[in-house]
Amino acid sequence: MHPNKRPRLLSNVTTIDTQILALWYYWRWKIESFLKLLKQTGHLLENWQTSGLAIAKRLLVVNMACAVVWQLTVSPQSKAKEVQGFLIKLSGQ
Repeated sequence: MHPNKRPRLLSNVTTIDTQILALWYYWRWKIESFLKLLKQTGHLLENWQTSGLAIAKRLLVVNMACAVVWQLTVSPQSKAKEVQGFLIKLSGQ
C-alpha cells in the first residue's frame, strides 16, 4: 500500500470512536470468515435453527474438529499424514 494512502472505513455511526468502530468491523469480518468456513465444510449451519444451547454445543464440536484438522494439516510428522489419508477416505473425497 502506498504510504500516503491509508485504508478508509465508511460508516454512518458518528457517536463511536473510530478506533473502536474499526475494531468492531475487524471482529465482524473474523466472524463472517468463520461462518463461511463452516458453510464450506458441509456442516449444514443453516439447518441448526434450534435452541441457543444446542447451537453452542454444535459450534464447540465443530470448532474442535476444525482445530484437529488444522493441526493435522500443518504437522510435518508422518503419523499425521497417515491420519490425513484416513480422514480423506472417510469423507469420500
